[in-house]
Amino acid sequence: MQEQGNKRSRNQLFKTIGAFILVYAIWFGLQRYFDKPKQSAPPTASSEAPKENQTITIDQELVNCSNTINKMCPFTIDKNRTLINTFQGPGKKITYTISIAKLDSKLLTKEDLNKFIREMRLAQLNEYKTNQQLSTLRQYGVEIVKQYRDMNDIIFASISTSPTDL
Repeated sequence: MQEQGNKRSRNQLFKTIGAFILVYAIWFGLQRYFDKPKQSAPPTASSEAPKENQTITIDQELVNCSNTINKMCPFTIDKNRTLINTFQGPGKKITYTISIAKLDSKLLTKEDLNKFIREMRLAQLNEYKTNQQLSTLRQYGVEIVKQYRDMNDIIFASISTSPTDL
């Protein structure tokens, strides 16, 4: 009985560490672009100097962030989860594709799938709401989507969080 409790505690610890690593990877990519001073747009093909009021848009920042994170992918979150890639858009949205090893979504019951989505949505919403490292995303109204793939590369869940959910 105590062994089962210890196993549950270890699993929770691994989940927490995995979530921390994922948040750190996201934060690292976002930090590089959101916390630096706004840059002027590059000169056009005609070599005109950029106007002073030209700045990088939030969409461009998310593309840059996604590209930075993708350079680290695939990124092992824990023994069961891997961040495959990220992509921006449309609009103020960034999507993370996460693979879950040893999970065949075809074998999930509807109840199990709904439970997974509920738990992940709650965790994702709590993270988005309380994680100080994601405050810039909240400030700019960025939507975060996490797509979950099974061992057969089938996307079986897609969970979205944005400031409108808070």
